[in-house]
Parts: sequence; structure tokens; C-alpha cells
Amino acid sequence: MTFRFKAFDVVQSQSAMKIGTDAVLLGAWAPFSRGERILDIGSGTGVLALMMAQRFPDAQITAIDMDKAAAKESRQNFEQSPWSNRLVSKHCSLEEFFQQPNQEFDAIVCNPPFYSDGYAPNSSPRSKARDTTHLRLEHLFSAANQLLSSQGEFALIYPLSQKENIVRTAAEHQLFPKKIMRVRGRPHLAYKRMYVVFDRHSSKTTQEQSLTLERDQHLRTAEYQKLVAPFYL
Repeated sequence: MTFRFKAFDVVQSQSAMKIGTDAVLLGAWAPFSRGERILDIGSGTGVLALMMAQRFPDAQITAIDMDKAAAKESRQNFEQSPWSNRLVSKHCSLEEFFQQPNQEFDAIVCNPPFYSDGYAPNSSPRSKARDTTHLRLEHLFSAANQLLSSQGEFALIYPLSQKENIVRTAAEHQLFPKKIMRVRGRPHLAYKRMYVVFDRHSSKTTQEQSLTLERDQHLRTAEYQKLVAPFYL
């Protein structure tokens, strides 16, 4: 099972989480000021890391995933890409990675799990990948605070309904929303997702924008089409 982009291909037969709109939109949008060293947390197929490599031609990019099959598959995708010399895939948890010395990044990107109800022992790999048990919000922001450089930025996706919680949790770890993009599927639908970039600078004003993905079924809006044009065929 291969997903083809303009500049690279992504094999996704082993990773629990397949490529979806959330990840691609985050990779296309994340408005990082600089990107010499980039970290992708919970990389899955490696699509976000690959998009960062395309967008930032001088970046050295590290992708981590606690799932062995996903880490192996992302490594294979990196090796087949035009940027194999700038991409590294590591099989480890965020906690394990955090314990390694001399880690500092200009940008961190993450498409985290949204669910917190836990999963049964026989749950599918996809269910486990979508559960927050192994990547809690508090741990994520704590790690981001420690791993980011002084001018570093952290971009992620979360349900818009959790905005107050996520902003509060980020502030507890000295990170503050710099830009927020609310996203909905179509004009008649409610906004469901928020894409956020955090940095260390507290500000009374946060740049906010909204994006609608489709005018009608399978008809992308001009704004969405422009954003993903460098990547989608």
C-alpha cells in the first residue's frame, strides 16, 4: 500500500496509523520560523518528517515512534526518498528519547493521539496508536519544553473542544500559543480541529485563522488546495 506525493512515496502497509488529512495538513501548514534541526514525535509512516525535509532543505530531521513496525517502515520510506541523508528514524518512546543527552531542536512537530479512554488488551495497533495512554499531553509538553531551543517552536493538532485544556497545559510548561488554525470539513459543519504552533514567548494576542477543506464533497476549497499543492499529486 503506497501513497504517492509529488516528491516522494510513502509505503504504509505496516504502520498502525495510515496517512490522513490531519497529518498532511499539519506538515503543509506548520509555520516554523527556522528548521535546522526538526523532531517528529510519533512519526508513524514518516510522512510529517518527509514533508519537513521537502520544506526545509537544510534541516536534519529525527523521527521517533515507539511502535517497532512503524519505525522500521518510516526508515524504509526515508531511505527511498530524495533526502535520505537528512532523515533518521528511531524506535523508542518519547521518554526513552528524552533521556538521551545533547538533544535540542528548532522545531518539533506531532500528530498526537486524541483518545484517553484506554484500550482493551486485544485492541488493534491502530486503536493503540490513537490512544493517549502512551503519549499524554502533560508528558508531551514537558518534553517539548526541554527539547526545544530558546527560539524553538512546537506544532501539533488537537480537537478544538480541548482548546482551554491544551493552552493551560502548555502554559504550565512555559509554552504559549503563537498561531492557531481552526479547521472544518465543509461550510455547514462545525470547526473540529485546531492546528497550533507554540513557542516560549507569552503574548496577549495569538494569530488565529480558519480553514474549510471542501466547498462540497470532493471539491477542495482554493485555500486548502493552495496549502497542499506542493505535496499532493
